[in-house]
Amino acid sequence: TVEATDAAPEYGIGVPVASVPACDVACLGRLSERKGDYIRLNRDRSVAEPERPRVGRPTRLSLRQEDFVDVLSIRAMRREHSGILELKGILTGLRWILKTSRHFNKISLFLIDAKAVLSAVADGRSGAPGWEGTMCAIMALMLASGSLLRPLYIPSEDNPVDHLSRGTRRRPPL
Repeated sequence: TVEATDAAPEYGIGVPVASVPACDVACLGRLSERKGDYIRLNRDRSVAEPERPRVGRPTRLSLRQEDFVDVLSIRAMRREHSGILELKGILTGLRWILKTSRHFNKISLFLIDAKAVLSAVADGRSGAPGWEGTMCAIMALMLASGSLLRPLYIPSEDNPVDHLSRGTRRRPPL
């Protein structure tokens, strides 16, 4: 699976997931170490916000925003810095995926649109005050489950979780 996380101080945290073949997960996992690489989703003509040019090399996934299933949309308990909320979104998504033991000893791909948070999670450490507790919880979950967390940068205009972090969920048609 590929998870996307986002947080907005106005509402809270959102996490959707999408299924991806195992060979694609391995290839995408290698991109998380490269600086400047980023993920683009397939777009149809109905997307309102156009793609903005970015520095780096894009990798286009065969997924669309509609392929992601909304799993979590959680209101924040208190107003916090957006970086801390982004980290809590990753922790919440990691907890959700590790509820079943079949995800242990696997690679978890997270699409993140905050570069500071992405760098901190990729390195496993941060000097930012207030991030220590959440970073320790993320690293402890990864160590206990034997999983690898591979954060990938996705530009905000492609992020499939934007609506969830603002409190609205996409409902499947009946």
